[in-house]
Amino acid sequence: TEYLPYAVKRGAWMGTLTQDNLVVTGSRVAAGRQLKLLFLRVWSEYSGTAVFKIVQYSTGDEVGSAPAGVVDYVMLEAPGAEVLGPVDIRRPIHVLEGSWVIQIVEPTSALAGGSKFGVAWWGVESEPEE
Repeated sequence: TEYLPYAVKRGAWMGTLTQDNLVVTGSRVAAGRQLKLLFLRVWSEYSGTAVFKIVQYSTGDEVGSAPAGVVDYVMLEAPGAEVLGPVDIRRPIHVLEGSWVIQIVEPTSALAGGSKFGVAWWGVESEPEE
C-alpha cells in the first residue's frame, strides 16, 4: 500500500522520418518541478549513423537551475538500439525542467528512406505537496 510520491511520465514513438530534424516525443514539466529521466531507449533500422537530440526549452519561469539548450546527443553508429537504464532514482540519466523534446537530427529524411526509428522513455516527477 506504500508508494513513492512521484507521478510516472512516459512516451514512445515509432515511425519513419517524414521531415528533417523530426521531433518525435517530449514532455512539459510543471514550473518548479523536475523530471528525473530513468529509462531511455532509441533504435534504428537505418544502415548508417542515426543521431537523437534531447533539447530543453524555457517558457517563462518553467526552467529553474537547468539552462535551456541541448541536453544530450544519443548516437547509433549502425542499425540497432541504445538502452540507458532503468537506473536508480538517485542517479537519473538526465534531470529535465520546462519543455523538452527528442528529435532525430541524422540522417536526413531523404537518406533515411523507409527505415524505421523508435524512442521510448519514462521517468518520474515529484507530485505537488498537499
